[in-house]
Order: sequence, then structure tokens, then C-alpha cells
Amino acid sequence: MNRFGSNGEAFHASIISSYVSYCGLATKFQYIHGEVPSFRNVRMINGTALHTALELIHERKLWDATDIDLQKLFIDCLRIAEFEHDDHEVPVFWNEDKDAQKSVLINDATIMLRNYVRKTENRNCKIILSEAPFELSIGDGTQYRFEGRIDQLREYPDGTLELLDFKSGVRVPNNDEMRRMYQFAIYALAVREGKFQKDGEMINIGRLPDQLTWYQLKDHMEYLKPTPVAPIEERNGKYTDSYFKWFNKQAITHSLDEIKKITGNNRLRALNKVYFNTGHEKGPGRHITKITDHRINVMRKSIIWACAAIRMNIYMPNPSACTGCRFVDTCDMYLDGTDKEFVEADSFLPAEAYQLN
Repeated sequence: MNRFGSNGEAFHASIISSYVSYCGLATKFQYIHGEVPSFRNVRMINGTALHTALELIHERKLWDATDIDLQKLFIDCLRIAEFEHDDHEVPVFWNEDKDAQKSVLINDATIMLRNYVRKTENRNCKIILSEAPFELSIGDGTQYRFEGRIDQLREYPDGTLELLDFKSGVRVPNNDEMRRMYQFAIYALAVREGKFQKDGEMINIGRLPDQLTWYQLKDHMEYLKPTPVAPIEERNGKYTDSYFKWFNKQAITHSLDEIKKITGNNRLRALNKVYFNTGHEKGPGRHITKITDHRINVMRKSIIWACAAIRMNIYMPNPSACTGCRFVDTCDMYLDGTDKEFVEADSFLPAEAYQLN
């Protein structure tokens, strides 16, 4: 078997993130053996469509777009993601009522994009790079080549350089996770040391971003009715500093008596809570962290070790990741030795250890 990276194949941030944080075997099946998953999740094409829509908003300066304009934009981007993307031959796993599920995606996207274009920081920034391919080589002696694409690099009027990764899922990492994410580290290394393709040329940025941002698009969703929430200091769990600041300084909350007076709804009963009113957004959108050169250099060494392990064909399973994994069937065939392809292609075990039918 050709060890990954031994014949010039490039690593990707997603490979390292999957290998270190998700599952070594899933990484092997998806990126090394190139196994085609049996389906695409709806959230995957939804994320692709939203990324495309955001790029077009900045490119076309659609800051005054109406809801109808944004809806049409997303519908077109969703069509491209489903039928024209690189992996369009892999079927999408829709619910039984596909039209209803699409309708929800379109409605939610319209709200998220509407609130995105309203934000001053999104309207007034200078886009340095958008959906930009990069090349990066790292290593001490042995060099490991990376290729990839960042969502956005922007600069604000005060000179702050911000690297953004747009996310369309539900989960938001806490501060500790964000500062340890290999995906962010590789992107930051690319900005400091790599080359980016822009307007037909390869350019260098040459310094670390001042801040790294997990842009949670679902924060731009709105409450559909007066909604009670616990004061943030009384909640369990960790939140980002950006959420704390947003909740304490920007979020408009009301006491029970205030929300009753505002809405005229005297049936509201939740005590010891604060209320968000109908139409209020659910979060700050931008969850920001900062990272030092020293931390990036330490993580750089970890990335090099992960690349070396992958090149040595070392892949460990992570049973905690099995639920919802798209490669469970492939994994079973690999672990049980019932697939001839793996026996012939892999030196993980001698052929006689496999029980072929």
C-alpha cells in the first residue's frame, strides 16, 4: 500500500482534525482508501450552500438585499450543492418529506443571511481572501505538504486581521476547545507561512491573524415567541467569551413583568428567568479567540507527529465515534477481514489473519 503523503499527496486540515479528534479508521476509509460514503447528510449540502451564498453576498455587495433576494440566492446555491458539487453523485439522505425539509432549510437560511448582512462588522470589513485555496509545507527535516481552502480572511478599519470559519451546525465549542483546534492551527499556519491563490497569483500574508473566529450562523436565527432562559451565571456548561459579552452587553432581555407588559401575554409564568422577545437573535455569531505564536509552534509539532503516524499507516479506531458514522459497514468488513480489497491493499495484518468467504 502507498503510505499517504509518500508520493506527493497533500495533507488537509480535515484529515488531521479527523485523525486526532474523531477516529483514525474513519480517516483511513474516507481520505486514504477513498471510500465513497453511502449518503450525504442534508447538513453537508446545507453548509455548502450557505458558504456559497456568503461568498456571493460579499462579492456582489448584497447588503441591501431583501428577504426575497436572499431566498432566491440560497435556493440557487442549494441546487448547486445538491446537483453540481464535486460529490453530487453521492445521494442525499432526505427525510420522507423532502419538500418540507427543503422548505425549512430555505426559511432558516433566509433569516440567517438577513441578519448576517445587517451586521456592521460584516458590511464594513475588507475581504482579503474568500474561499481561497492555499499551499503549506511544514516539518523538521521531512516536509509534509498541505493543501486546503479557508472560508474568509478579513481586515477591519483598525487593522485587525481576522480568520473566519463559517459553521452551519448547532454545536459551538468553548474557549478551551477553540484554542486547541487543529483545523484553526493549520489555517493560521497557512496565513503565516503558506501561499494563497488569489486572482490567478500565489500570494503570502506572512503573519498570524490577530483573531480566529468560529462564525456560528445559527446564532442569527430568531426566537419565534417570548422565550425564558436562565441568567448566564446560573447555567451549567462552558460558553465562549464572545457569548458572555454578547449576553451581558448586547442581548436585550426582560424580566417576567416587563415581557408581560411588552407582549400583553399574562400567561407567561417562568420565574427566576430572563426573557428574549420574539425576533431576537440567539447569539453573537462571531465566537472569537486569539492564539499566540508560541501556541501555534507547539501545535505545529503535534501536526507533524500526526502526519508521520498517518504516513506510517497507523490508524486507531475510536468506538465513541461509531454512532452516526458513515463508514460503520466498511469498518466492520475491515476489522473482521471479510473484504479482499483491504487484505490486498493493507499490511496492517498478514493475509492469513483474515477470514475471507
